[in-house]
Amino acid sequence: MSTEETEARASTMGWLPKEKFLERGGSEDRWTDAEAYIRRGEEILPLLQANNKQLSDRAVKADATIAELQQQLSETRDVVESLKAFNSKFNQDQVKDKKKELLTQLADAKKEGDIDREVMLTDQLSEVNASLKEAAKTPTETKPAPAAGPQLTPAAKEWMANNPWFGTDKRKTGLAHGISAEFQDKGGVLGTQAHFDYVDVELSKAADGNAERRERGGKTEGVTTSGGNSGGNASRGKSFADLPVEAQKACHDAADRLVGSKAKYKTLAEWQKRYVEIYFGS
Repeated sequence: MSTEETEARASTMGWLPKEKFLERGGSEDRWTDAEAYIRRGEEILPLLQANNKQLSDRAVKADATIAELQQQLSETRDVVESLKAFNSKFNQDQVKDKKKELLTQLADAKKEGDIDREVMLTDQLSEVNASLKEAAKTPTETKPAPAAGPQLTPAAKEWMANNPWFGTDKRKTGLAHGISAEFQDKGGVLGTQAHFDYVDVELSKAADGNAERRERGGKTEGVTTSGGNSGGNASRGKSFADLPVEAQKACHDAADRLVGSKAKYKTLAEWQKRYVEIYFGS
């Protein structure tokens, strides 16, 4: 191979003539002639090729590993979501079974007249219904929990347990709300036993179409012939026997939960007297 051919081949491998090498800032002691440059290149090139192959193999293997991990991650996410859906459905089924059990127990408690157990089961049923409603919601962004509503008093819980129409019979429920507002306007405290006694009596009045006429008549009887008012209550002279049949029945129905050794009224007579006072406007 001539010198020109050797230099041409070396040039294709990056070799520079000495003048150009020095012009580009190369050090004279680092420059080699074309033949030596080719020889060194032929010695080093296999090593570089082998090294490049190793790096290439590693890169291919790394890409394959990454792809496999991404696939595994995707499959894991699918499994997790499936488990979430399964757990949610499983929990809902359990809560529904609990609701059926509570409804059966609540019906038994009502038949047996067990008020305390009935109130307790009603509370539990409310919690179960709330749980089912919450579980049925589609998961969305986290929102702050709504402020807790007013707590029911024991008297309110007992009254609601004994009046299952409340909240379902719109007309009667609306009337009960109106009577409660009237009681509050008179200075009464809502949620007390007196509040619910008042509601019971006024509801029985509403059921008796002639109650208002009799009440007006009772107030007229309170005026004396000597001039001036008697100063007595409209209920003066009235007794339980003066109540209409519907009111007497309502009084007896309420007595089941209001009369007893541990209740507000110890005897039926006490409750009947109070009922008459409220009914006739005391």
